[in-house]
Amino acid sequence: MKSFLFFCIGSVSLFQIRNTIKQNKKTKSKRHSNEKQIDGIVFGETGVNFAYQLGIAKYIQTQFNINNYKMGGISGGCQCAFLLANDINVELFFNDVILTIFQEKNKNFKEVFNLTDKQLRHFFKIYGSIEKMKNKLFICITRVFPYIHNYSAFNFKTYSDLYGSLKASQYIPLVFGNWCTNYHDTKCIDGFITSLYYKPTNENWITFKLYHFSYYYYCTGVICLFKLFDVNYHKRLYKEGYVDAQKRHDYFLDLGFIEKKQ
Repeated sequence: MKSFLFFCIGSVSLFQIRNTIKQNKKTKSKRHSNEKQIDGIVFGETGVNFAYQLGIAKYIQTQFNINNYKMGGISGGCQCAFLLANDINVELFFNDVILTIFQEKNKNFKEVFNLTDKQLRHFFKIYGSIEKMKNKLFICITRVFPYIHNYSAFNFKTYSDLYGSLKASQYIPLVFGNWCTNYHDTKCIDGFITSLYYKPTNENWITFKLYHFSYYYYCTGVICLFKLFDVNYHKRLYKEGYVDAQKRHDYFLDLGFIEKKQ
C-alpha cells in the first residue's frame, strides 16, 4: 500500500514539474520587474526537505518587502506561509522548533505531530498572532469526503484551529500512523494531493515549488523521509536553501519582488 502511495505521489510530482516547465516557457519573456503587483505567495510541498524551503523563505524575508503579501501553504510549505504571515523570524523558528523536535531521540513518526503541537503552542504564545493572520494566511488541505477535493483553511479562531490545519495539510497517508486525520470533523489528507494550480483567492499569486531551486530536493522529498529526525540533514538543507535563493536574486526581481531599502 505504501509503495503504491509513493508511486502516486511521484507521478503527481512529475506531472506538476512538467506543467510548470511548460508554463515558464510561455511566461518567461513576459516577466518584467514591478510590472505586475504581487498579492500573495504560495509555498509548495516539500516532503522531508522543508528545511531547504525555510532557507529560501529566510532569504525572501531578509531581502524583500513582503509586509503586504498574503501567504498560502501546501503541505510542508505551510511552515513558511505561517511564519511570513506572522512576520516571525524564520531562523528563530528553525532553531527553537525544528531543531528541537527533529532529533534522533524523538524518532517516532506516530508521535511527531503531538511533539510539534506542544513545541509550537509555546512558540506561538510568544511570537504568533491570530489577528495578524486574518485574511492573510491560507492553508491548502485535501478533504476526502464526500469526494476528494481541495479546501483552503483561513481566518483561524484559535491556535488549535490553526494547528489542526497545519497538521492536515502535511498529513501524508499511512506515514504518520493513520491514513487520514480530522480537521473540523472532516477526514483530511496532505494538501499536495489536490493542489494543482492552487490559488487561495482570485488575485495575483506567485508559487514557489522546491524544483524552482532544486529538482533533486523536490524529487527526494518523500524518498528521504527516513531523514526526518536527522538534525544535521536539516541544518545542511537550511543553509543550502538560503544560498540557492541568494544565487537566484534576479529571479525574484523578475517576478516583481521589491527589495528592502538598506
